[in-house]
Amino acid sequence: MNWTEEQVLAMAPDAASVKAGKAQAKTQKWLSLHRNDNALWGEIKGSGSKPYQTAIDTTRLAFKCSCPSRKFPCKHALGLALLFATASYNFKQNEAPEWLTQWLNKREQKAEKKPQPKTIDKESQAKRAAAREQKVKAGLEETALWLKDLIRQGLAQLPEKPHSFWQAPAARMVDAQAPGIANMIKTLAQLNYYSQDWYADLLKQLSDIYLLTQAYDRLDQFPEDLQSDVKSLIGWSSKKEELKQEAGVTDNWFVLGQETEKDERLNIKRTWLYGQQYRKFALLIDFYTAGQLPEFTWMPGGSYKASLVYYPGRQSLRALLKDQPHYLQLDRPIGSTSLSQLEQAITEAYTAFPWTRQLPFLLEGVSPQMHNTSFYLVDQEDKYIPISTSSDKSYLLLAISGGQPVSISGIYQHGKLNPLGVWYEEDYIVLNNG
Repeated sequence: MNWTEEQVLAMAPDAASVKAGKAQAKTQKWLSLHRNDNALWGEIKGSGSKPYQTAIDTTRLAFKCSCPSRKFPCKHALGLALLFATASYNFKQNEAPEWLTQWLNKREQKAEKKPQPKTIDKESQAKRAAAREQKVKAGLEETALWLKDLIRQGLAQLPEKPHSFWQAPAARMVDAQAPGIANMIKTLAQLNYYSQDWYADLLKQLSDIYLLTQAYDRLDQFPEDLQSDVKSLIGWSSKKEELKQEAGVTDNWFVLGQETEKDERLNIKRTWLYGQQYRKFALLIDFYTAGQLPEFTWMPGGSYKASLVYYPGRQSLRALLKDQPHYLQLDRPIGSTSLSQLEQAITEAYTAFPWTRQLPFLLEGVSPQMHNTSFYLVDQEDKYIPISTSSDKSYLLLAISGGQPVSISGIYQHGKLNPLGVWYEEDYIVLNNG
């Protein structure tokens, strides 16, 4: 294992945990520090009479601590990992104690257990699907008429519309069992109507929705993979249990970065991966409530051997974890060498699938530069593209590079690049994590 401080801090659940974890990363606070081929563990004095027992499963990257914290990883686990990243020589090679062995054995047994496939009533399933298709079709026909009415009446008055104006058609699409279209309509209320080019963003979203209504009406004319993509955007979902029965793509996956979206009840964590053998990107999406853990804790900048199953579709990036990953130590992946190659990939992606939302990328030899208050990436051919990340992270990217060419990973979206991480020599520094 060769962890860096940046990789460890990228696993912190929030900013407060980063600060608390750093405070625990002091050798004098720990009563013992141990390691073996499968785990790190130690004891640290807490508020109770007994020291807290903290451990990290380094084979499948999981955390355990006897403290009462509901955060994962807790500040003690973060402190233990930070100590190993910065001062691994303080960890003594030792045999695992009984409490640690029991925990690791339970995790091993759980990983080996394969869920039994459920019996599927295909006849009932077909009837439900047919009934839903009728609802969706009727709902999309109404949406197409609503969009045409918007255009006929003109768009100039739309910035003044209240939030409820958009909620009514969105609710109708929820009733029609087309939640994907409902979400696309809701985003119309969230557009920045104070910007100079608000109409361009509005027209793009309206066009995407209308194009979906027309595509669904001609669904049987499309190839099977494109049919899957259209139905997925409208709101049809694949069952995880059925997907996991399919053959997966086994590769050595490099973790490019993570993004967490939080609301009152649910956390959504998006993890971007890159397979080094087949050179395919993958997006894992975990939904979990406060106090719960995602299916697996990925370390940004780390490499894992794992099998993933992709959701059906022509341009599908979303995938499902089929088995437990194993941590590896590998060289960093190599990406494209010019923005011209990226532009070609973007053109091909939108030509094949006009609803493309996000396009992951790897770039070599690009220089971060600042002009006025905006940031750009410039390649050796003097081609440039704007950066969409926050000013703090843009300044960090600029400082890391020193204005010199660097290798980065990121996401192309809305005409801009959102960097996820940058390589500084052989270390991977996460820029977009949360």
